[in-house]
Amino acid sequence: MPFDQLAIIEVIEYGQHRVRGRPRKDYQPTLIPHIQAEIVPKETAITIATEH
Repeated sequence: MPFDQLAIIEVIEYGQHRVRGRPRKDYQPTLIPHIQAEIVPKETAITIATEH
């Protein structure tokens, strides 16, 4: 990604049940991390590449 960069990076954890059916009352869900980011173009790299 020479012309793009990651701007806003967040790690969000979601709880997920690993067994089928209704979970017990004392069951703790497994936390699954998800990465969310925004891709922003690098304006200076784009202008340098288009000038050559």
